Amino acid sequence: WVATADYDAKLVHQLCIAVPSLLANILVVYYYVTVNHHPKFVLRLVRAITLRIHVWSGVIEIFTSVAAWFVRDPVPLCLLQALASLVHCITALLQIPIVFGTQIIMKPAYTMVVVVKVYLAANLFFHPTCYARSLVLFNVLSIYAWCRVFLVFFDKYSLFTSHEYSFSILWAGSIVLPLFGFSACLSASLCMIVYVVACKMCMRDETWALETSEHSRDMFSNSNCPWLRAGGQALPHSVGVAGEAFHSRYMRQVSAEQSQANTPGIPEQDLAIELTDALQCHERFLSREVLMMAEMATSPEDEARTIFRAIDRDGSGSIEWRELA
Repeated sequence: WVATADYDAKLVHQLCIAVPSLLANILVVYYYVTVNHHPKFVLRLVRAITLRIHVWSGVIEIFTSVAAWFVRDPVPLCLLQALASLVHCITALLQIPIVFGTQIIMKPAYTMVVVVKVYLAANLFFHPTCYARSLVLFNVLSIYAWCRVFLVFFDKYSLFTSHEYSFSILWAGSIVLPLFGFSACLSASLCMIVYVVACKMCMRDETWALETSEHSRDMFSNSNCPWLRAGGQALPHSVGVAGEAFHSRYMRQVSAEQSQANTPGIPEQDLAIELTDALQCHERFLSREVLMMAEMATSPEDEARTIFRAIDRDGSGSIEWRELA
């Protein structure tokens, strides 16, 4: 393809995005190989396996899309790129519920990108000799790499400190989406607007508040953290709308739990929550000794187990609402 491609204006534009994207992808892969994953990815075996498949399918996709330009017969590599992309899409869908950022925007944004990527992968699979299809699929894959670039930039210069992940994704998308045409960004924006309006009509107030708050990679900046730091009893002024909604939901859950505990013959309702929610503010309600033990853990899994056992005071194997109070 390097020697036979028709380097028209459209292809040159694609290559101008692909070349720096390749460097960004290499840095992201290096990051995932050398840095421990965020706790939310290792608390459950399914998530840990999903993340590893996601990363390695992305690595295969990067390698095959680049190598196809330098071999005599690119068809096998393109077919492998398409299959790896489909696997990458499936694992991406499984991670949408725990995505960082303002979820009411991130969820439809991620879903749209995955849908587009599935279409492009299927298109390449049936046209494995087309370098344009291979290149555009690689550029869509690179959206997350650009997200990481902007995250580092925003963090270094303290920009968008309350919503840095959401802004990073939106900026990354603005780099790649115009490659599909001038109306791509507008179409994506309209889809997100429809999703937001539909959610506002259907969601309860507390769910809406949680969906519209930023889910930061920093576990201690979550909007619910100030309330949990206070032990779930008082409602600090710094909690905000999402924290107030979370507080009211917690009180209803505790009330239901106490009611069932006092009513014979009714099994206790499963009120367990994901450990990732509890970890959002473990700095304050865990003892210094527990945190020191977690820091000395040899792996993210051991660290997660140490913190889990400290919060799970009754040894039930799940984190319940009353154990956060």
